[in-house]
Amino acid sequence: MSRHPSSSVHRHPVGSRPQRRRFDVRRVLSLAGAALAALGLAVGAPTAAHAQSGYRVCGVYNSSQSTGAIGTGLVTKVWKDDNTNTCGEKVAWMATYYANAWPGSTAEQSYKMMTCEDFATRSGISGDPCPGMTVNKIYRNYSAYDLVHPQSHGWVQFWTN
Repeated sequence: MSRHPSSSVHRHPVGSRPQRRRFDVRRVLSLAGAALAALGLAVGAPTAAHAQSGYRVCGVYNSSQSTGAIGTGLVTKVWKDDNTNTCGEKVAWMATYYANAWPGSTAEQSYKMMTCEDFATRSGISGDPCPGMTVNKIYRNYSAYDLVHPQSHGWVQFWTN
């Protein structure tokens, strides 16, 4: 039984190859860029830091480059409406054990019930660090505004329970 020529598998004569369509890299990159831009618009562009509602931070540090700035030290996240003095107790504990986190240094300054956004700004942290922090855990705060050891940008890192 014979098949119609258009339904058969197309075979090329021995030694010949079909002409390949040229791959236009610029066009592909342009289309990929447009797709990524559209995706970015659909998802939404990043916005300025907004404080995580319902939380505040409390902490201690040794020194900073200017008044109002927070230097490298220790910080914890607490409930905004806490009325059991958790913040005060955590600050006292961090001051007592500060040298364990930062050997050779002491806690000279403290702050209590500061918004996460204000803390980020005063430490040189880009964005809100609070979503990545667990309530009542103690974190090392690496500050861009530390007097002796400023960082290129601020960040927090878990230290202890």
